[in-house]
Amino acid sequence: MIAVWYEIALYGAKMSRVYNILSRLSESIPKVLPLELDALLKKDNSPSIVDIREPSETLSGMLSTAVSIPRGVLEFQIEEVCSKEKPVVVLCSSGRRSLLAARSLIEMGYTNVSSLEGGMEAWKKEGLHWESPQGLKPVERAQYARHVALPEVGEKGQLRLRHAKVLIVGLDGLGSSAAYYLAAAGVGTLGLVDHDKVEISNLQRQIIHDAGSIGKAKTESAQRKLLEFNPNIHINIHKERMVGPKLNSYAKDYDLIIDATDNSESRNAINTVSLTFGVPVIFASVFKYDGQLTVFSGQKGGPCYRCLVPVMPPKNNGGDCNQTGVLGVLPGTLGVLQATEALKLLCGIGRPLVGKILFFDAKKMAFHTIRLPAKSNCASCG
Repeated sequence: MIAVWYEIALYGAKMSRVYNILSRLSESIPKVLPLELDALLKKDNSPSIVDIREPSETLSGMLSTAVSIPRGVLEFQIEEVCSKEKPVVVLCSSGRRSLLAARSLIEMGYTNVSSLEGGMEAWKKEGLHWESPQGLKPVERAQYARHVALPEVGEKGQLRLRHAKVLIVGLDGLGSSAAYYLAAAGVGTLGLVDHDKVEISNLQRQIIHDAGSIGKAKTESAQRKLLEFNPNIHINIHKERMVGPKLNSYAKDYDLIIDATDNSESRNAINTVSLTFGVPVIFASVFKYDGQLTVFSGQKGGPCYRCLVPVMPPKNNGGDCNQTGVLGVLPGTLGVLQATEALKLLCGIGRPLVGKILFFDAKKMAFHTIRLPAKSNCASCG
């Protein structure tokens, strides 16, 4: 009995020290009320919001602009998403843990840190807007754990990928590689467009197909392989020419397009669809040992594909890899980069290659980027 009372006394002393610390922090750490924060978020230079609650807690509701970084990893991840010069507001459930977190950020050199008074509980009591995330299933949280661990992606970003729709036009070397990584990333719906059948010469670079697929439609071969790889995604197949009139009817339903084609006629058709419906296009092309990559936003004012290639080249211009050859891994490299830009756009992270074009020289293992300005006299977007 004496031992029990001793433990109770120790616990009471410990909690007393904690409350003393919180009391001192409450006096020294700047605090912002929910209504004040709501007003700040409506201004141009709004603060960064860092939600330090555990993932299980955020399921009860989050601010739409908040970045989720659990308290246990805050010091390790905060610099990846928040500038030390920009205002930062830290929040938790009741406003106590956020005081401790704010002190830690100040010690790290953050110059404008405050804590949300009363936390999410006070925010909800004021009747302010919040979102109730659907949440990942346990198996999804395990499968995409490395994504969820990234503060710029997190559970919210992975949910965006689950609901995203990406159209991949062309299932050759570029499309094969891009499709694999988008499926692996958990993009919920992939549309596959191609009218060709698998040939033995494709297997040198088109890694989504195999010897058992020779003679079969590329769309069916790719669909089978991707669903074996990730059975929790949806695959729509469009077994038709990449310049077919049906492209207009379904392309508008996708969030973005991967242009993995190899001819100007198809690229122009995709460009028209992009500008008509405002769908971004991630473009890549390869030639022998060289590749290039850019992102077209799909907006008037460009740049668009016609800014890059104003005049359609003749059909027999010697650019066909059947004639010139291509290093087998080169389309894979550029396809992975296309998938990378797609994930950035879908999750809203980083800077996409809009208005810039990336060149890759496989012989020298060299990358360089130049500006791709929009042309005011462009026939498509000017």
